[in-house]
Amino acid sequence: MEKFWQEQLRRVDHLLRIINSENPYEYILGLSFYDIIIFSCQNMWHLKDWIINDSNFHAINKELLKDDIHSSECLLICSDIANGSKHFKLKNKKKVEKFQNIEELI
Repeated sequence: MEKFWQEQLRRVDHLLRIINSENPYEYILGLSFYDIIIFSCQNMWHLKDWIINDSNFHAINKELLKDDIHSSECLLICSDIANGSKHFKLKNKKKVEKFQNIEELI
């Protein structure tokens, strides 16, 4: 899939239609599989920030937890997809360099 700002705008417009609709379920079916992958990776990657920074999550060793997170190939791929979709261009690749394009990941 080409990467242009219009892709992000389309995704946001679609989400706003879902949020503002009296019957959001009629618009949910319009989400593409690609949209769902992007949303899933963004949420899986930012969950680590919530876990690490939440004072109610009592990790025995936060540094070890961070190391575990950053050694998970799956989470690093999620990181690259999340950050690439958020910032237009992925500058600090963690895993995606192995793949020609995002379609190889999904």
